[in-house]
Amino acid sequence: MAARQPPDRDDFAAEPRSIDLREYWLVVRRRWVLVLATAMLGAAAGLGYAIYRGPTYSATAQVLVEPVTQGPLNVPAQVDALVNMSTEQAVAQSAPVVRQAAAIMQTPLAELEPQVSSRLIVAIPITSDVLQITWQAGTPSAAQQGANAFAQAYL
Repeated sequence: MAARQPPDRDDFAAEPRSIDLREYWLVVRRRWVLVLATAMLGAAAGLGYAIYRGPTYSATAQVLVEPVTQGPLNVPAQVDALVNMSTEQAVAQSAPVVRQAAAIMQTPLAELEPQVSSRLIVAIPITSDVLQITWQAGTPSAAQQGANAFAQAYL
């Protein structure tokens, strides 16, 4: 009988070799210059972005959402009606509200529309009937003006 030979390490059908954590550490130690250069590049990019962007301020306006209880289609007996807050959240971010907020802020609509996706946040606290409308801007007064304008436009 022939002697049995150990499996070839390059054989794809052979048992996979396990890698020890020490082997990873040895790779990092051998490539420490690359690791350090990558970390420094990431830190420099983060610092550059922070300087370029500048400070950001946020202001939040809260709006209590209540169901409409009177009107031509609603009878007063429906006082316990529930409001779909997801729908109200979508309404607060809709194009008509953005148009109205632009008019309130006295800002051209073409200038405000691209900013809405990155600056406007409409949140709903868990099990709440409150919309939290947050506007982010470069100054505290601009953030406050934006949050109030979107809250007023929603109403």
